[in-house]
Order: sequence, then C-alpha cells, then structure tokens
Amino acid sequence: KGGDEKTLDWYEGVASGKYSKEYLEIDGSTTLVYISTSTVENRPSEKYLNIIKQGYEDWKLPLDELEGIKTVKL
Repeated sequence: KGGDEKTLDWYEGVASGKYSKEYLEIDGSTTLVYISTSTVENRPSEKYLNIIKQGYEDWKLPLDELEGIKTVKL
C-alpha cells in the first residue's frame, strides 16, 4: 500500500468508517474504489461533480454515464 493510497484513505475517511474501500477488476485492471457507508442518500456538490466530469474527459470516458446525477448547492 503506497503513500498515495494511505493519503486517499485518510482523505476519504476510511479509518472513521465514512467510506470502505474495495478493489475491483475492471477491463483486466485492478481498480480501487471507495464506497460510502452512509444509509442516507448523499449528493455531490456541483464543484465535486465538475471534478469528476473533468476526470471522465481526461480519461475519455463517456460523460453520458453521469447524466441524471443531482447535486446540492453549497
């Protein structure tokens, strides 16, 4: 487990139980994902959703997968 992953674990609140993490096999690659442990529906802020969209664009992923995500106003 590298330093970057430890930093992400801290940022995502893994130790406090806010998120759990799993490793998934996607298209032959192992991918780290963080999963909210909350039972309450949470929505991302517009700022965070725009960061996600930028990542999709950077990696040439289909933006239509993000359609319909509702955000909260901060």
